[in-house]
Amino acid sequence: MDLLTFLNDAYPFTVVQLTDAPRGLVAQTHFATLTDGTTVFVKAVHAPLFKPHLVHSAASHAYLSQQLGDRINAPIATRSGAGVARWGDAVIAVSHVITAPLTEVYDLYAFGQLIARLHSVPVDPRVPTRRIADFAHRGLLDTLGRQAFDGTGMSPAVIERLAPWRETFWHYHARLRHFEQAMRALPAQPLVYTHGDAGGNVVANDAHHLHLIDWDYIGLSEPERDLWVFEFYPDFVTGYQSIITSYQPDEVRLQYAAYRQFFDYMIYFLAELQRIPSDGDVTPTIDNLLSLFTDWCRPHMR
Repeated sequence: MDLLTFLNDAYPFTVVQLTDAPRGLVAQTHFATLTDGTTVFVKAVHAPLFKPHLVHSAASHAYLSQQLGDRINAPIATRSGAGVARWGDAVIAVSHVITAPLTEVYDLYAFGQLIARLHSVPVDPRVPTRRIADFAHRGLLDTLGRQAFDGTGMSPAVIERLAPWRETFWHYHARLRHFEQAMRALPAQPLVYTHGDAGGNVVANDAHHLHLIDWDYIGLSEPERDLWVFEFYPDFVTGYQSIITSYQPDEVRLQYAAYRQFFDYMIYFLAELQRIPSDGDVTPTIDNLLSLFTDWCRPHMR
């Protein structure tokens, strides 16, 4: 069954046109035009490691959309009331479209306030939400790391590209263990709803009225899961503190959050490299993996 027919069967609307909406690396994404002229966003995920994210985030995404109103894109349930649907080997999630462009140019004070409002949403124990308090993929990380960086289980093309980063990978691996131990010495703090990848998922028509999209990584976690990437931006921290006045940056918590995010994404890319056929093109996946070392995470990892 093609996707358009499936959507019309599974959801309480009728799609008249599907348009590709290329975005990100882990999903096929589309804009679906409905009979009344409105547009919804459709995400179809086939990647085995990523499909559970959609399933586990559905209920909390719906809850947060009720709490935060138009500040986030609201999900659309299936005809049966389920948060996601199964289409062949893919998981489907559908949401309303916020009529504003994706942007990384926004007022950092306003963004800090928005994240603080998210973190202030009361935790509802009736809403099933993943708890992300610890790094949960130790065994998988160790296995994939040996295969990719020690040359024991990946293709020669992958091993050759990753070889210059072997020492850095294992250095960061040791630092992750260091911060895991350091976190155990700190007092526990209440977990809050976190987005998990907020900075690159902002849509806005002006720099101050911001909206968050792409809620697949929702989890109950320490606030630093959303804060580490903004540690060098005082306006963001000030905006956050204007809502949550008790917040004070903590080096250990921020570093642990950065390392955990680095390795969460590392595992995804390494697992995808394993899935690519021997005659497939590994270059885009390796390029994105190496960007973790060179661009996004590395300035924050000490």
